[in-house]
Amino acid sequence: MLMKPMKCMIIFIFLTACQGSNVSNTPKVAIQTKTLSPVPTITPLPPSPTTVPSTPTSMQMPLERLAFMVATNVGGMYPDTIIAFAKSDGTGLEFPSLFEPFRDTGGVTGKHLVWSPDGRYLAFDGADQIFDCAGQTSGDCFATNYGTFLVDFSQDAIIEHVESTLTNSSWSPDSQNLVLSIDEKQSSGSKSYIGDLYILNVTSGQKTQLTDHPTNDLYPSWSPDGQWIAFIRFTPGPKLCTTLPSTGSIDECDNGSLYLIRPDGSDLRLLLEPVHIEAPVDGRHRPYNAPAWSPDSHWLAIMVEKEGLPSLINQEIALVNIETGELRRLTDNLVWDVFPTWSPDGARLAFVSGRDGNDEIYVMNADGTNPINLTNDPGIDYAPAWSPSGNYIAFMSSRGIYTMKADGTNLTRINDDYFSVITRPSWFPSGRP
Repeated sequence: MLMKPMKCMIIFIFLTACQGSNVSNTPKVAIQTKTLSPVPTITPLPPSPTTVPSTPTSMQMPLERLAFMVATNVGGMYPDTIIAFAKSDGTGLEFPSLFEPFRDTGGVTGKHLVWSPDGRYLAFDGADQIFDCAGQTSGDCFATNYGTFLVDFSQDAIIEHVESTLTNSSWSPDSQNLVLSIDEKQSSGSKSYIGDLYILNVTSGQKTQLTDHPTNDLYPSWSPDGQWIAFIRFTPGPKLCTTLPSTGSIDECDNGSLYLIRPDGSDLRLLLEPVHIEAPVDGRHRPYNAPAWSPDSHWLAIMVEKEGLPSLINQEIALVNIETGELRRLTDNLVWDVFPTWSPDGARLAFVSGRDGNDEIYVMNADGTNPINLTNDPGIDYAPAWSPSGNYIAFMSSRGIYTMKADGTNLTRINDDYFSVITRPSWFPSGRP
């Protein structure tokens, strides 16, 4: 049965982690650490080999569907939330009752929805118990069972709950395994806010530890060819840095190191440092999407700083080649360029830039040429996501959640009046109805 939640007003949600874990005591995978390579130098970009493909303009362009999470009440410290589905033209908005009730307890670095490539599973963040938060001044009243839930649509059931997850999860290309960052270093009931990477096999439920490090391993991203998992390791430098990355007044608190590791735990490699972890869109602590793999699995799109300028006001987009370490800077501005996201054909990147005075959605060729502002609106627009066909881009905004064609036309607000959108939109995989 579909249930439509009550309307709500915008609230600001403080992001928290939680205690407790149900991760089994699986023996850790041995990790082979190689000698760290020097940080690569920046090489000039070659002439552009491609042009921006034209976007189909036919009104018969097939509609695609996406999922996102919205707040449904304003009671207590944190709201009830629910996952919604909608079509790319804003029609077909529905709220499957399978996902109720859930609480948006935050999560240290954001809330996430992640479809498996075959469309059978959906991983999402939340808590399925409601607690009385009267008089509470922190998120601990909701913290006992926060984590990542796994839905199997072939059974119409939630089949797994992994507690104490910190950032996004990422699927293997065959949809059989999920990599997560989990806080397992808790002691005496206290949160450590330190995550290691674990792999969950969705068939057996077996969890295997992939990394074991004194500081945080966050934002895992499985390569499309299945050979690598990229992640960001955050090692706080100054004593004023918190355990987790933060866009504050200290540059080092937003800097991490980009690593690669094999899915079996071998061949750990430092690829690049420093890289940025968070995106300060609209002056806020916005969760940054994980390192973005090119469709051919040769390049990672990441954020770096412009030399000689404070990183907190100048974040640029660059590509790093995983075989050679070559670094190609794609943007060069006196403001931030963040949230790089590949088009499905690998020809373009969508991203967020403040170069026109506020945060807008842009696209550019994969070599950094021909940047185009698609939104041109005084609102704050961020977190773009390409549809599987490449025909549409969805994004979050201070105005709500929107879709548009990949050329910026047909801008559509899809979240009805439920304007407190909690997660970055996640498109249904190709072939899923």
